Amino acid sequence: MEAGRLLPAQEMIEKLLAFARPALEEAEIGRRSRSSRAITLARGNGARRQREVYGRAGQFEDVVDMLIEETSQGMAEAS
Repeated sequence: MEAGRLLPAQEMIEKLLAFARPALEEAEIGRRSRSSRAITLARGNGARRQREVYGRAGQFEDVVDMLIEETSQGMAEAS
């Protein structure tokens, strides 16, 4: 919410990042935050992806497998 009105999530994220951009750039993580934002907006957030995976087969094991895979990928990218 901004000044008493609701905003779409994407617009609020853009406003938050615009506010934080100088500090992010100074800490040299601005490029990574833009990349993460683009991926999240394209693929949906974690909760959305989990609901989609669960909705395919109704198996929580599939959700856990997805979480393990995404976590492993994130750890490999950070190395």
